[in-house]
Amino acid sequence: MVLPVWPGGRAMAGDRKDYSDDPTVQQALAIVEMILRERSQETGAGLGAAIRREIPGFHFARYGEETPTQFLMEYGSSFVAVRRSGSDWVWALAERLTDEQIEDALAVVSDERTIARKAPSADRLATIHLRNFLSCRDCRLDLDPGGLTVLVGPNGSGKSSLLRGLSSVAQTTCGLVATLFSGPRDLSRLRTLNSAGPVVLEVFTRAGTNLRLQGTTDTSPAHFELELLAKGVPSGRWHSPGLSPTPPLSAGEGGRALWPAQLLRLSAEMLAQPSKVAEGSARVRRDGYGLPSVLAHLANTDRSRLDQIVEAVRKLVPAVRQTRQILRRSEQPDPEGGGPVFVYHLEVELEGVGWVPADLLSEGTLLAFGIHAVIQREHPPRLLLMDDIDRGLHPKAQRSLIQQLREVVKESGLSLVASTHSPYVLDELPAEAVRVVSTVGGEGTRVMALTDHRDWAEWKDTMSGGEFWAYVGDDWLEAPR
Repeated sequence: MVLPVWPGGRAMAGDRKDYSDDPTVQQALAIVEMILRERSQETGAGLGAAIRREIPGFHFARYGEETPTQFLMEYGSSFVAVRRSGSDWVWALAERLTDEQIEDALAVVSDERTIARKAPSADRLATIHLRNFLSCRDCRLDLDPGGLTVLVGPNGSGKSSLLRGLSSVAQTTCGLVATLFSGPRDLSRLRTLNSAGPVVLEVFTRAGTNLRLQGTTDTSPAHFELELLAKGVPSGRWHSPGLSPTPPLSAGEGGRALWPAQLLRLSAEMLAQPSKVAEGSARVRRDGYGLPSVLAHLANTDRSRLDQIVEAVRKLVPAVRQTRQILRRSEQPDPEGGGPVFVYHLEVELEGVGWVPADLLSEGTLLAFGIHAVIQREHPPRLLLMDDIDRGLHPKAQRSLIQQLREVVKESGLSLVASTHSPYVLDELPAEAVRVVSTVGGEGTRVMALTDHRDWAEWKDTMSGGEFWAYVGDDWLEAPR
């Protein structure tokens, strides 16, 4: 019998002894931290050599691991494997990475080791519960059974807090909890002001799976407890400090309803920016960087999927005809001191105009390409979160985009949660899929279904969801329950 492996060759069987508190292990991790503070990034082989040099007689096998990478993945909660370098991994300090870099690192590890081997889950999210997280003092969001839920409400009401909370709890299924809440993401910074008790991020799926993350900031670093229940039966548990579940929760049926997950806050500037040649499969980051590389990758490996993206964008922007990705040498030097850097530049052919460089395209055109590049990737998200979905799009294009997304959700089974300020978006949705978000005094963010308004029953036959929301606004959420 051949056992599946995680990570990097270690068999997923038997009890694992936890050496987290071993003084020699702590000394080895301190050496790694010192090196990464000096060099920013280093390969697993380089870090392993440094550990053996500083601690004579050190052997990774003594601690249940075969390689430096396995050792760091098991015990190095402050470090992240950010990319591959041949057959090795390159490591960095988690606290120095941006949200986009953390998401890239999670995607590389998870896509290669779990997602590609597993069929997508048929399960969907049902509810998210956030307590003491950003503006959500105690907030419950029930998602539409159809898979597409749209949040509306004024700026500062908590829409972004809800999306970030859902993104964070989904990412914990990859097993890097302490890493996810490091540096600028430290839990003490994300805690609701003047709140008491632990921070709780909790989701429920329609098949009865419950994933719950609880974090307390009474100590430094924060203490975390993560538990996955499948129909009431524990199927994964972790607490800090301690070994994370092996395989990660994202490899199990319950976790696969949450991963891959991606939070999109697309920027036209980042979508248009030339992007590096990617090692392996390229991907669009949450801010949009990487779009030219993704399209170039598809042009070389899966032309039919690229054609599907162009056709979908053409339905939103009829003038679009085709794309081309031009490889050029970058004017910027390699920050890691290597050889020349080559980047892809995106150009789009528009009817009656000709070829237009990406930085001269409209915001709406770039956003349309970014959204569909994410949806059409090789391992598309099971959970897609989109902030300001209507930005840059004409009302007619907004309607078309929602129509397309409804079809994607229906066919793929993904869960999609988006925020908007546009009544035109709501007009293309059943009113039951709309959630109104508002900030209520000391209570923080409150969420209610649009159909919970006391006048909906009277007006539902004569008003669309967008018209009704434009009429009643958000203030009605502030009334005592």
